[in-house]
Amino acid sequence: MLVVTSKDYSMRQDEICKKKHKSWEKHYNLRRRDVHIKVNDLVLLQTHFLSAAGRKQVGKFMPKFEGPYKVLEIKGNNLVIWKNGRNITVNIDQVRVYRPRQSDTISSDSPVETLYDEQEVSHRSNRSHQGQFKEHRKTSSQESEGCRSRQGNTTREIPRNKRKINSTASKDQALKP
Repeated sequence: MLVVTSKDYSMRQDEICKKKHKSWEKHYNLRRRDVHIKVNDLVLLQTHFLSAAGRKQVGKFMPKFEGPYKVLEIKGNNLVIWKNGRNITVNIDQVRVYRPRQSDTISSDSPVETLYDEQEVSHRSNRSHQGQFKEHRKTSSQESEGCRSRQGNTTREIPRNKRKINSTASKDQALKP
Protein backbone atom coordinates (compact mmCIF):
# COMPACT_ATOMS: atom_id res chain seq x y z
CA MET A 1 0.00 0.00 0.00
CA LEU A 2 1.29 3.40 -1.02
CA VAL A 3 1.01 6.14 1.52
CA VAL A 4 1.32 9.74 0.32
CA THR A 5 2.07 12.31 2.95
CA SER A 6 1.32 16.00 2.69
CA LYS A 7 5.06 16.70 2.53
CA ASP A 8 5.47 14.45 -0.52
CA TYR A 9 2.44 16.03 -2.12
CA SER A 10 3.72 19.59 -1.60
CA MET A 11 7.19 18.67 -2.96
CA ARG A 12 5.58 17.19 -6.06
CA GLN A 13 3.50 20.37 -6.54
CA ASP A 14 6.64 22.52 -6.22
CA GLU A 15 8.41 20.45 -8.90
CA ILE A 16 5.45 20.79 -11.25
CA CYS A 17 5.29 24.56 -10.69
CA LYS A 18 9.03 25.01 -11.30
CA LYS A 19 8.87 22.94 -14.48
CA LYS A 20 5.90 24.94 -15.76
CA HIS A 21 7.60 28.23 -14.86
CA LYS A 22 10.70 27.27 -16.85
CA SER A 23 8.52 26.42 -19.84
CA TRP A 24 6.73 29.79 -19.66
CA GLU A 25 10.05 31.61 -19.24
CA LYS A 26 11.50 29.88 -22.30
CA HIS A 27 8.57 30.84 -24.55
CA TYR A 28 8.43 34.39 -23.19
CA ASN A 29 12.13 34.94 -23.82
CA LEU A 30 11.83 33.70 -27.40
CA ARG A 31 9.55 36.62 -28.25
CA ARG A 32 11.39 39.23 -26.21
CA ARG A 33 13.58 41.51 -28.28
CA ASP A 34 17.18 41.97 -27.22
CA VAL A 35 17.67 45.68 -26.52
CA HIS A 36 20.98 47.23 -25.60
CA ILE A 37 20.19 50.59 -24.03
CA LYS A 38 22.91 52.49 -22.22
CA VAL A 39 22.92 55.54 -19.97
CA ASN A 40 22.64 58.84 -21.93
CA ASP A 41 20.93 57.12 -24.89
CA LEU A 42 17.82 58.74 -26.32
CA VAL A 43 14.62 56.67 -26.23
CA LEU A 44 11.01 57.07 -27.35
CA LEU A 45 8.31 56.34 -24.78
CA GLN A 46 5.18 54.40 -25.77
CA THR A 47 1.93 56.36 -25.40
CA HIS A 48 -1.46 54.95 -24.49
CA PHE A 49 -3.98 57.23 -26.17
CA LEU A 50 -7.59 56.19 -26.01
CA SER A 51 -10.32 57.42 -28.31
CA ALA A 52 -12.46 60.22 -26.93
CA ALA A 53 -15.43 61.29 -29.04
CA GLY A 54 -16.15 64.26 -26.77
CA ARG A 55 -12.71 65.71 -27.42
CA LYS A 56 -12.89 64.64 -31.09
CA GLN A 57 -9.80 62.44 -30.77
CA VAL A 58 -9.34 59.09 -32.43
CA GLY A 59 -6.73 56.90 -30.74
CA LYS A 60 -5.85 55.27 -34.04
CA PHE A 61 -4.51 58.56 -35.39
CA MET A 62 -2.58 59.60 -32.28
CA PRO A 63 1.21 59.10 -32.10
CA LYS A 64 2.35 55.71 -30.80
CA PHE A 65 5.55 57.06 -29.22
CA GLU A 66 6.64 60.39 -27.76
CA GLY A 67 10.03 61.79 -27.02
CA PRO A 68 13.00 61.49 -27.33
CA TYR A 69 13.96 61.28 -23.66
CA LYS A 70 17.41 60.83 -22.16
CA VAL A 71 18.14 57.67 -20.12
CA LEU A 72 19.53 58.61 -16.71
CA GLU A 73 19.83 55.20 -15.05
CA ILE A 74 19.22 51.50 -15.75
CA LYS A 75 17.78 49.24 -13.04
CA GLY A 76 17.40 45.70 -14.39
CA ASN A 77 14.51 45.79 -16.87
CA ASN A 78 13.56 49.34 -15.87
CA LEU A 79 14.89 52.66 -17.10
CA VAL A 80 14.89 56.01 -15.38
CA ILE A 81 14.24 58.80 -17.89
CA TRP A 82 13.92 62.58 -17.59
CA LYS A 83 10.39 63.67 -18.56
CA ASN A 84 8.70 67.01 -17.81
CA GLY A 85 11.32 67.95 -15.23
CA ARG A 86 10.93 64.70 -13.25
CA ASN A 87 12.62 61.31 -13.07
CA ILE A 88 10.23 58.62 -14.33
CA THR A 89 10.80 54.87 -14.12
CA VAL A 90 9.50 52.85 -17.08
CA ASN A 91 9.83 49.25 -18.18
CA ILE A 92 12.22 48.49 -21.00
CA ASP A 93 9.30 47.05 -23.03
CA GLN A 94 7.66 50.49 -23.14
CA VAL A 95 10.57 52.25 -24.83
CA ARG A 96 12.21 52.16 -28.22
CA VAL A 97 15.70 53.36 -29.10
CA TYR A 98 15.52 56.75 -30.82
CA ARG A 99 17.23 56.85 -34.20
CA PRO A 100 17.16 60.34 -35.75
CA ARG A 101 16.07 60.49 -39.37
CA GLN A 102 18.67 61.24 -41.98
CA SER A 103 16.79 64.41 -42.92
CA ASP A 104 17.10 65.59 -39.30
CA THR A 105 20.89 65.29 -39.38
CA ILE A 106 21.57 66.88 -42.79
CA SER A 107 22.17 70.62 -42.59
CA SER A 108 20.48 72.92 -45.09
CA ASP A 109 23.87 74.29 -46.24
CA SER A 110 25.18 70.96 -47.49
CA PRO A 111 24.54 70.12 -51.15
CA VAL A 112 22.08 67.26 -51.35
CA GLU A 113 21.39 65.54 -54.64
CA THR A 114 17.87 64.38 -55.26
CA LEU A 115 16.24 62.51 -58.07
CA TYR A 116 13.69 65.27 -58.53
CA ASP A 117 15.99 68.22 -59.22
CA GLU A 118 15.51 68.08 -62.97
CA GLN A 119 12.09 66.43 -63.13
CA GLU A 120 8.68 67.99 -62.81
CA VAL A 121 6.88 66.43 -59.89
CA SER A 122 3.20 65.73 -60.43
CA HIS A 123 0.94 65.13 -57.45
CA ARG A 124 -1.82 63.59 -59.56
CA SER A 125 -2.20 59.99 -60.44
CA ASN A 126 -1.71 58.59 -63.92
CA ARG A 127 -5.49 58.36 -64.33
CA SER A 128 -6.03 62.11 -64.52
CA HIS A 129 -8.24 61.90 -67.60
CA GLN A 130 -11.42 63.94 -67.65
CA GLY A 131 -14.47 62.21 -66.26
CA GLN A 132 -12.69 60.00 -63.75
CA PHE A 133 -12.51 62.56 -60.96
CA LYS A 134 -15.33 64.26 -59.13
CA GLU A 135 -14.60 67.77 -60.36
CA HIS A 136 -14.85 66.61 -63.99
CA ARG A 137 -18.12 64.70 -63.64
CA LYS A 138 -21.43 66.16 -64.74
CA THR A 139 -24.02 66.90 -62.12
CA SER A 140 -27.50 65.40 -62.39
CA SER A 141 -28.93 68.74 -63.56
CA GLN A 142 -26.30 68.96 -66.31
CA GLU A 143 -27.09 65.42 -67.43
CA SER A 144 -30.84 66.11 -67.54
CA GLU A 145 -30.22 69.23 -69.67
CA GLY A 146 -28.45 67.03 -72.20
CA CYS A 147 -31.48 64.73 -72.39
CA ARG A 148 -33.98 67.45 -73.35
CA SER A 149 -35.05 67.77 -76.95
CA ARG A 150 -35.26 70.99 -78.98
CA GLN A 151 -38.99 71.37 -78.31
CA GLY A 152 -38.50 72.49 -74.71
CA ASN A 153 -40.16 70.95 -71.67
CA THR A 154 -43.10 69.35 -73.45
CA THR A 155 -41.23 66.29 -74.66
CA ARG A 156 -38.11 64.73 -73.22
CA GLU A 157 -36.10 61.79 -74.40
CA ILE A 158 -35.08 59.07 -71.98
CA PRO A 159 -31.91 57.52 -73.37
CA ARG A 160 -32.20 54.24 -71.49
CA ASN A 161 -35.52 53.11 -73.06
CA LYS A 162 -35.15 55.04 -76.33
CA ARG A 163 -38.71 56.33 -76.38
CA LYS A 164 -40.37 59.72 -76.12
CA ILE A 165 -42.80 60.57 -73.34
CA ASN A 166 -45.14 63.53 -73.62
CA SER A 167 -45.22 65.31 -70.27
CA THR A 168 -48.94 66.15 -70.65
CA ALA A 169 -49.95 62.65 -71.75
CA SER A 170 -50.20 59.68 -69.43
CA LYS A 171 -47.71 56.86 -69.40
CA ASP A 172 -50.15 54.62 -71.28
CA GLN A 173 -50.01 56.89 -74.30
CA ALA A 174 -46.22 56.73 -74.65
CA LEU A 175 -45.08 56.63 -78.24
CA LYS A 176 -42.64 54.00 -79.35
CA PRO A 177 -40.39 54.72 -82.40
